[in-house]
Amino acid sequence: MMSPILICQLAPRAFSPPVVAPPRPRSILDYLFVDGHMGDYPPPPVEPLPYRDATILMSPGDYYSPSKGSLARIKYTFGNWTVLVPWPTVWLLRGRDSCPAPNCYGFAPSAEFGVPTFSGETALRTDLARVAPFAYPTLNAGLYTPEVDFVHGVAMSQNKYAQAARAVQEGQPVADAVKKFLT
Repeated sequence: MMSPILICQLAPRAFSPPVVAPPRPRSILDYLFVDGHMGDYPPPPVEPLPYRDATILMSPGDYYSPSKGSLARIKYTFGNWTVLVPWPTVWLLRGRDSCPAPNCYGFAPSAEFGVPTFSGETALRTDLARVAPFAYPTLNAGLYTPEVDFVHGVAMSQNKYAQAARAVQEGQPVADAVKKFLT
């Protein structure tokens, strides 16, 4: 006859919780994909976090500013990560609404005009010259195709950007504002 202790040891435990793998830590790599102009990428290994904010940064000493080709930085926040995305300043003259939206996986499009450094920053691409406008999804303005080319190396001060942006907000076409203030 088996002892009650031995029977308990042999019987499967019906109340044991299922084994669930702990969530993996989020990597900065999860936020350095693009699927718009550059092509499609496979889905990420986990659900992406939504971005919390996007801000256009145009400081006088900005790494992407005048002598670097008039690329502004857009600051996105994903969970604990801050991702800085370079984007043509002339394509942002319509304001924050024309910032590129995170792609279909929820990631910031940091590889369009930069090279991800995998620390949240993005270094400038060295092969930029003239980039024809392409349609991209924006934060709040639907699909937007910029009216003007992005020309790498065309200097743009913060003051000139503000003047052109103000003219666009007042109803002037982007191409006219660029011709008047930025050429």
